Amino acid sequence: PVLAFFSPAAGDGGTTNLLWGLGKFSVAAAAVSSLYSSRSSSPGNVRRGRSQGGPNEQLFPARSDGRILQAATCRYNVEVLLDACSHSVEINAPAGRVVDVSVENRTSERDPEDDCATDYQATLTFPVTNALVLDLEADNTVEAFEGFDPQCMRPIAGRPFVDVMGGSLQAMPLVPDGERTMSFVSVQSWTGDASTEAMAGSRTGNGTATAHGRLLLGEDWTQRALGEHASVASFSAFSIALMTNRAPADLVDDALRAGLDEVRHARISFDIASRLTGKEVGPGPLPPSKHEFDQDLTALALAVAREGCVDETLSAFVAALEVEQITSALEKGFQDTLYSNVDRDTLTFIRDELVTIAMDESNHSALAWRTLNWVCGVDPNACAAVHRIVFDETSLEMRFDQRADAPFGEKKPLLSEWYKIFNAHRFACFGLADEHVRESTCEGYGVVEFGADQADQPLLTLVTENVLRQMPCSQG
Repeated sequence: PVLAFFSPAAGDGGTTNLLWGLGKFSVAAAAVSSLYSSRSSSPGNVRRGRSQGGPNEQLFPARSDGRILQAATCRYNVEVLLDACSHSVEINAPAGRVVDVSVENRTSERDPEDDCATDYQATLTFPVTNALVLDLEADNTVEAFEGFDPQCMRPIAGRPFVDVMGGSLQAMPLVPDGERTMSFVSVQSWTGDASTEAMAGSRTGNGTATAHGRLLLGEDWTQRALGEHASVASFSAFSIALMTNRAPADLVDDALRAGLDEVRHARISFDIASRLTGKEVGPGPLPPSKHEFDQDLTALALAVAREGCVDETLSAFVAALEVEQITSALEKGFQDTLYSNVDRDTLTFIRDELVTIAMDESNHSALAWRTLNWVCGVDPNACAAVHRIVFDETSLEMRFDQRADAPFGEKKPLLSEWYKIFNAHRFACFGLADEHVRESTCEGYGVVEFGADQADQPLLTLVTENVLRQMPCSQG
């Protein structure tokens, strides 16, 4: 559905509009020669603009920001805001273009009249200088993005579960009604040790603001839990794909073990979500999905690079950064942090569990990079496809931006640590690294052993070292 129509007013600058709501949008702008008659005064979303200079009307002639498509020939310019990940649009007009909208300054605020509602606000910026001008005579349809397009795949905790259609799948959250139904038993099996007393305490809270803050954090942890839950299925599919393509036994073994790690991560995350929201929450059923397991090393390599080398590696990094911020909050105070409304005991529990999750995810990241190194050793064409498509600078920049935009995401350390691992991969497979890179990524981390002497190192550093330790620094 169309989310909004824009008829820019003269002289307003035209670069930003403040709207309620979030998402990935594109603007399909169409120059329309006649929607109403020149004398029409009918109300509606599209209205005529009249110049001050006389009878020769133009649409908003005072504007100089590039938002007008054909001021000389068209009476109306229409901008339609669409969720481009879900909807295509057909344009019947003399001219048209597509603007990729930038969503910035996102905030949320509890509705003062409804404790169960949250208002979201953001600034949408329309960079018309980067617009795609359409040839409407050749094709007047703007197709929605593919499901696997990086712009549409929301970052999740763990490894995304992707089917043959390219979409990232996960269950919906399920809150049982309290009776011992099948749903109640299923949810309770995923909520771990969330105690009745802990959940009761989160229900009462210390005032409405505190309760609301815990609820928002609980909703965030619910989404994390659903991502971890989907990761179980992802590793199951990955194991089959490895076996279909005759992967070494150690990769299959570690993939199956990783799936069991994700079961624990999901239970821990649902436990935390239940403690914070004050109600037991678990996963509903996974959506139906279709998979094709072919002897196709290129498809395997592309999937493991996207889902493991990039997404899960970044998940491990973000978890490590969150641990550091929670530790700082515990030591210096809780003001102005996401966890400001959480008691110290619960926060300590969350921090300790996140350490385990971050290190487990680093093992899964190492598995992905080892798999890619194996593919590169047996199929150079598949390896080249990964570097051309997944490790393309533009694609990587988009994934890093998405992670940096999330809570606890910081782009600079994410980039720095990821490229240490990437350089080790390049050296192992191609010998493509100078002496400094080789020494810092291979000799510096090749014999890492964890012990008490590393307790003072940042967890982000330990995560990277754990990945590098498992990546053999030798060609082939």
